[in-house]
Amino acid sequence: MEEEEEEEGKSSSSSGSDVSDSDDELARQRIPDEDPRWQSLTHDHGVKKIVLHKGWGKPAPDGSDASIRYVGRFQDTQRVFEDNTKQNPPFKFLVGHFRVIRALDIAVQAMQIGEKCILRTSARWAYGEKGEGRKIAPNKDLDYELEVVDWSDWKRVNNRDDVRKRVLNQGEGDMYDVPDASAICDITYTAQVGEDDDAKYAHEVFSCGRHIGFMVDDDPTFPAGLHEAVKSMNKYEIAEFKVMPALGYGEKGAAELGIAGNAILCYRVHMHNYQNLMSRWKMEPEQLFEVGQRFKDKAREYFELGDYNYAFQRYEKALEYFEADEKMDAQEKQEAGKQILLVHNNLAMIHLKRGEYVECVRECNKVLSVHRTNVKAWCRKGQSRMMLSEYKKAHEDLKYALSLDVDNTFIKKMLRQNRKLKQRYVANQKKLYGGMFDRYNQAMKDKKQSTQSQQSQKPTTKLNVRDIDDYDNEDSESQCSIAFSDFNFDDMDDGDAADNDEHDDDDDDGDMDNESE
Repeated sequence: MEEEEEEEGKSSSSSGSDVSDSDDELARQRIPDEDPRWQSLTHDHGVKKIVLHKGWGKPAPDGSDASIRYVGRFQDTQRVFEDNTKQNPPFKFLVGHFRVIRALDIAVQAMQIGEKCILRTSARWAYGEKGEGRKIAPNKDLDYELEVVDWSDWKRVNNRDDVRKRVLNQGEGDMYDVPDASAICDITYTAQVGEDDDAKYAHEVFSCGRHIGFMVDDDPTFPAGLHEAVKSMNKYEIAEFKVMPALGYGEKGAAELGIAGNAILCYRVHMHNYQNLMSRWKMEPEQLFEVGQRFKDKAREYFELGDYNYAFQRYEKALEYFEADEKMDAQEKQEAGKQILLVHNNLAMIHLKRGEYVECVRECNKVLSVHRTNVKAWCRKGQSRMMLSEYKKAHEDLKYALSLDVDNTFIKKMLRQNRKLKQRYVANQKKLYGGMFDRYNQAMKDKKQSTQSQQSQKPTTKLNVRDIDDYDNEDSESQCSIAFSDFNFDDMDDGDAADNDEHDDDDDDGDMDNESE
């Protein structure tokens, strides 16, 4: 009995090795086209396969990332022209997007994960009449030993890991037929919160819309991840997206929508249609005004939401269209000039909100160079100068603005605030430097008094005018010489000059007191 079991084990092991050897041998030999094991994958039998090892699961759908290993041979000679079986990681490509020859694209979409097959393709479904350089001759039929290692239908959007996409229904066009920045899209969408990265959807919908007008990169009501997602879609495409927190609502979340911090957002989007903007130099004046006004409206929405950076970008974009006046007549140029002034005024307001006071003054000067009586420009210029501690100039600007609009309560309020800030500034300066000047004045007074007391105690120096011979004696001290040891050079700076300095300082202090009052 033991001998029989050993013989059975040997026979089973030999049969298993025979199967694997037969698969390899089958892969190496040229199989005739009449073999009944061929399964046709195209209508003209130009692409067909023989399954060597069955796989599991579903075939790779269109738009997924498939990982494959293969050995390429010429059909007539079975000579290997390409082998990537030792490549790690396996070769990966986007299924259905013409990244490989058409035969491989068709075969992978008909294979399961782990499946291994012999693939035969005619030149029509391979490299055709042109061939592949010096590697593959024209009109060459090929055989492939092909294996699907794995596939994933979630792929990165615009090479960003923060947005992933799964195509449910392929649209029209290729990877370049997609909306660009500022395109107008007609979409239907459903938005849900994913519990984790592997979850498809959560149970509750927090937002949805049907046939809504979606402006790419210009709609502040949607997270940045959805804008990136829409920019990857073809017309009529249906796709699912996962938006990571970095391009979603971040760590703070969105309390008004019931979204917690660091939540993964899941969107299902149907792109019905889209329209990209043409170049400015191709547009007619009416189109330029329409697009510029649209950017202005979006900038206003961003401003009201407190997103000053996006609002600034939209206003600058609107400015580009209003300034493209090559095709405009005189009346249209005049209207464009009015819009340009409004945009510069709004840009000044954004600079003021962001604390960029020098830039705000610059924008206001652009307005005032054209429209000298613009009240808002004078007011914002005065506010900026007030924040730059240029109180005198700020007072002049605000006074001029008030003369243009006498009943403007806001300008009056700014004037009162400017006066208070100036008084506070003067008081701080007096507090900072007043003690220093007092000590200086007191030192000068003490010095003057000590000098006067020294002069009152010194005897009067007399000049003895005698014969010139009296000065020939070097050993004797000249009586007409002045005792320089008793002479103080600082006395030349005292007297009236010291009094005047003291008087001037007192006057300055008095002026500062009057101003503070």
